Amino acid sequence: MKGFPHQSVSDKSSKHHVSQVQHPGIFVDIEELSRLSLLAQRNIKKKKIQTINRLGGQYHSSHKGRGLEYAETRTYEPGDDVRHIDWRVTARTERPHTKLFREERERPLMLLVDCSRSMYFGTRQRLKSVQAMHGAAILGWEALFQGDRVGSMCLGDNGILVFKPKGTRKHFLQQLYQLADYHNQQLNPLMEGKWCFQQESIFHEGLARLVKSVSPGSMIRVISDGSGLDEKSRMHLNRLCLHNEVHFTLIHDPLELNLPHAGRFRVRDGDHEAWLEGGTSKQRENYQKQSQEYMQGLELFLRNLKVSFERLSTADNLADWATH
Repeated sequence: MKGFPHQSVSDKSSKHHVSQVQHPGIFVDIEELSRLSLLAQRNIKKKKIQTINRLGGQYHSSHKGRGLEYAETRTYEPGDDVRHIDWRVTARTERPHTKLFREERERPLMLLVDCSRSMYFGTRQRLKSVQAMHGAAILGWEALFQGDRVGSMCLGDNGILVFKPKGTRKHFLQQLYQLADYHNQQLNPLMEGKWCFQQESIFHEGLARLVKSVSPGSMIRVISDGSGLDEKSRMHLNRLCLHNEVHFTLIHDPLELNLPHAGRFRVRDGDHEAWLEGGTSKQRENYQKQSQEYMQGLELFLRNLKVSFERLSTADNLADWATH
């Protein structure tokens, strides 16, 4: 499993920076989040080329996901789409009228980054929480470069950190700086061996706040391992989906889905300790079956809500993930 350094995170910025350099998969580095803007720019160029190369009915708008917003109603003319007939005005005037729409050119993006305790785990490359931060940074940069406003919310033991959507590079850099600091500060008790994973998740509180605060029609990107999706969270997520487009990125670590072919692995939640046995094929198959059933249960719930979703591993290359 990911090795954690024994020393705690220093409050002094110089020592804090050294710790980030020594353990890039554990700490979040603000400079790295900033550099991901270059990857976001390349992704946008690739997507534009893909759009240009599409033909006829295969054409996908470069403003995918923004949809259409109502502009006005006018008298129906031959060739107009009958699906857009405004039946109320038609009935009132006794003359057929049709609705006109224009493409939405800007829509707020709200990033919900889960930094609960289960996210501070990783056996490949980086912690789940670090991968989540990197993914959020790429999504935010892409939206910003396309003219959208970007806001964010981070959930964890240190409470709820919220930024309202704005459309400036300066504001997004401020968000990334605060998100990185929030993430790294939560490592203190873990590195000192004072962290218990049995604390109740506040995921539902964050979703409840989003229901009340986001503008209808917003794009909401949730990046989490899904461990906080309890009954309350699912209720708020359902309400959130009524007036917004929600996309869920399920973060996982390879060890959570498959045990290596041999070995005993010690796991602990801060209070209790147990051993995972991967010595026989039957033990590995049982572990894999339970893991897949849990993940499929989450995906079924999201599918029933018509929430688009994807999986993202701590071992995945973000350059490949972001171009999908």
